[in-house]
Amino acid sequence: MSEMLRQLSARNQALAVVSPDYPATTAMVEDLKTRGIPLFCLLSDFAMDVRQGYIGLNNMKVGRTAAWMIARGAKHPGKVAIFVGSHVEYDATLANGSTVKAMVPFVRGMKIHEAGEAVSLTFDAGSAAFLPL
Repeated sequence: MSEMLRQLSARNQALAVVSPDYPATTAMVEDLKTRGIPLFCLLSDFAMDVRQGYIGLNNMKVGRTAAWMIARGAKHPGKVAIFVGSHVEYDATLANGSTVKAMVPFVRGMKIHEAGEAVSLTFDAGSAAFLPL
């Protein structure tokens, strides 16, 4: 990603990019900023301290919407497992968790799992999510 940003910055005055949040990418965005080339994040917010702007969803609202859906769909007491792909989704998770607890008082327990992009980790976390708290 860093190399692609370097190449794109050689022939563009500004960049809008979808990218995962990696330290090397953030370092490249810092370099772009010092050279006066603004970078806008699309859909996934990365390089938060140095990027020019973010164009995408409000993760807090997304979390509240997911919590509302859980509250409307949960008919019986039980557990809730929330899976996040990365720390970028953390705001949505926080909003979701606090709102679920407020909206669904009969939820007995809630676990948040950071599964990343690995399917096997998601499956393992999902299997463990429904073990006793």
